[in-house]
Amino acid sequence: MYLRTLSRKVLLIAAAMILTLPLSLEAGKAVPVTVTAANPSQAIQGAELDVIVSGTGFGVGSTVSYLVTGTTDASQVVVTSVTYLQATGQLKTHIKVSGGAVVTDYDIQVTTSSGRKGKGTTLFKVNPDPSLILPVSLGVPTGCDSSEAFRLNDGVYLAGLSVAGNSYGCITGKDHNYRWQDGSWQDLGTLGSTTAGSTKGVSNDGKVVGWVKSSTGISTAFVASGGMMSPLSVLAGMVHSRAWGISQDGTHIVGESSIAGENDAVRWSKDAGGTWNVEVIGDRPAVFREALASSDDGSVLVGMGYKDGNSAVWEGWVWVEGGSPAWVSLGADTYAFDIDPAATMIVGFRYERNCGTPCEYAVPVYWTFNGAGWEIHDLTALGVGLENEAWARGVGMVNNVGLVIVGNARKDGSTGQAVAWLPQSGGSYGSPIRLAAIDKDPSLGGMASDVNANGVVAGFSYVRQVSGQGKARASLWMLPGTP
Repeated sequence: MYLRTLSRKVLLIAAAMILTLPLSLEAGKAVPVTVTAANPSQAIQGAELDVIVSGTGFGVGSTVSYLVTGTTDASQVVVTSVTYLQATGQLKTHIKVSGGAVVTDYDIQVTTSSGRKGKGTTLFKVNPDPSLILPVSLGVPTGCDSSEAFRLNDGVYLAGLSVAGNSYGCITGKDHNYRWQDGSWQDLGTLGSTTAGSTKGVSNDGKVVGWVKSSTGISTAFVASGGMMSPLSVLAGMVHSRAWGISQDGTHIVGESSIAGENDAVRWSKDAGGTWNVEVIGDRPAVFREALASSDDGSVLVGMGYKDGNSAVWEGWVWVEGGSPAWVSLGADTYAFDIDPAATMIVGFRYERNCGTPCEYAVPVYWTFNGAGWEIHDLTALGVGLENEAWARGVGMVNNVGLVIVGNARKDGSTGQAVAWLPQSGGSYGSPIRLAAIDKDPSLGGMASDVNANGVVAGFSYVRQVSGQGKARASLWMLPGTP
């Protein structure tokens, strides 16, 4: 009886063990790695943020990749850190979305410390940065691989609009002078030059100015009108000359004329007989001084030069016809690029030197006239400090908007990007809006140099070539809130 009872107990224990064995094996089995959600589930190009990834099977040491959906491309969204949240079993990822990231859905893949993987598809999305304004490429002249735009007149957007620019990398080996108008590039010629040329300004009536350079390195300023280029006269004894701009009414040209040891800012004025007469702007002689831009009627000029003959210290300046004094310095370590049509605002940059030794970086600025003199104001850049330089290069009175400033700025040492500063209530300026490169890749960069009354911004941006080198393309951007 005892043996029968014992045998029965052994059989019951064995049966229980057989029944519970699958359960114990199941309990020891690893939880599968699944990825089910991301919060937030989207971001814009260029964003940096934390994203919480949910799923199962995560643990300390897990890594996370954001992959363009259907690919293994993890370069568009970079994960800088991953933290395992033990209380919830989730992963906190800190990500940086590339400014040129592909706008599409992304898969999220988690790899545990033991090498097990799980992936959730289309859990995250990159959207375009709404602060970016996309450009219109003006292309390149036939036979050339690059182009740049410097100034533009107040014509209708992409119809009747003239842009002063030049091209390089042409099959002829020359950097030709061009004007872009009505959808195509017009070759202005070279005045017989065998080397470089540069076109810098355009008036409302279509006159274009710039310079050509001979094989011996001598620059000659020119004006082109009606399809004909003509050299501009130089000061007595001078050799070199360059024209940087022309008043919008087409009556005055500004630039420089030089000889060894002396470089003077000059203005050419057209008389009743059609002759362009040259005059010195500011005191003569000058070690180095050049006029870069003028008001619409050519009566107020701005430019830059060396302060007191010291080539280590730049100074911006303004000249007012009939003023007392006519020529005024804008201060040491400054550079004036442009003035608005009515001569109420000057834009440029100042050098910041109080940042250690050695240290020097550009801070974008604008000057306004307060009744007694020109008062300087700093503009906000894309960041603060040495790696975030910025330059204000053009200013214009834009219909329905006000005085708009354009230029370029670096972000954390990256290649400079084209930007625009829009006026705010009270007359101040906030952070710049970014004017996107053609490929929307901020690493390629670009520059804005002028803006007209219709809210069109001219400049250039880079495109990536097969060789990996950036090539410039003359570009136009249309500002928001303009016709």
